[in-house]
Amino acid sequence: MSAATLTGRVLRVETGDRLVVVDRGGAQYPVHLLGIAAPGPGEPFGSAARDLLVRQAAGRFAVVEWGGRRTGAVVTGVVQIGTHDPALDLLYAGLARLDDAEAALLSPERLQRYQHAQREAQEQRRGIWSLAGQPPAPPDTRPAQGRM
Repeated sequence: MSAATLTGRVLRVETGDRLVVVDRGGAQYPVHLLGIAAPGPGEPFGSAARDLLVRQAAGRFAVVEWGGRRTGAVVTGVVQIGTHDPALDLLYAGLARLDDAEAALLSPERLQRYQHAQREAQEQRRGIWSLAGQPPAPPDTRPAQGRM
């Protein structure tokens, strides 16, 4: 693993915005998808978010651009599964929302795509946006450093 990129297979999906990647050497890395917050277990649409990530990522090769950011043992980075950005797909499906605390860490181009996806999900009232009122804001638990 280099300082900026982690590559490996997705060993398992823990939640709608967290998965575990195992590298060639067998080391396991919990990874949080940078820029989004998905509902957790037991929350409305939490299972749907996890299920979408399982369908897209489980057992597949992943590239994580992470730039050295960690919260404890968790790597926070932009995840690519083949040509797919699962965070973007979760936003389009209305199964995640932009995490304002991490938005500044995204590249301007990626942030624009994420904002567009969230806006479209809101307008179509998909997933969390179909609930009465606004979904709760994600907790500000991750450090702010660099752009991805």
